[in-house]
Amino acid sequence: AIRGGIGDSEWREAIALLLQRRHPASDSSRAVSLWSAGVGRIDSGTLSLLRRCAPNGRLVLLTNATSRLRDDLREHGLSDAFASVVSSSDVGAVKPEAGIFSAALDACGCDAGSVVCIDDEERNVAAARELGIHAHRHTSGDALREFLARARLL
Repeated sequence: AIRGGIGDSEWREAIALLLQRRHPASDSSRAVSLWSAGVGRIDSGTLSLLRRCAPNGRLVLLTNATSRLRDDLREHGLSDAFASVVSSSDVGAVKPEAGIFSAALDACGCDAGSVVCIDDEERNVAAARELGIHAHRHTSGDALREFLARARLL
């Protein structure tokens, strides 16, 4: 589903079927429905900090996600928060693969050396760095603020 081979709904139905086979007495459809109801949470402090960078650069969302990503962004009021959205389910490649980073570079029309990547997983940060992208592992708002200041985005 995160590579786009199947849609989000089909993937969730498949999960419900697998759960039903393993736990016949359960209401697996309801369990998956309850699990699916959440659309995640937004770290408003980080989003605010990134929005402050927008006058100096374009925000591009690069994420491993299923086909429901745009619905989730809309639910959070973030449909217009990014200049571009690059989702693994649209590209067919997932972080940390080079193909998804290439798609993000194409989306922003920039070369790797002029791009900043922020991710919470070290393997994704390492992959971005291997491509020449300035990358930061997000662990705290203070460290992110320092990184963005050093990158002259704040």
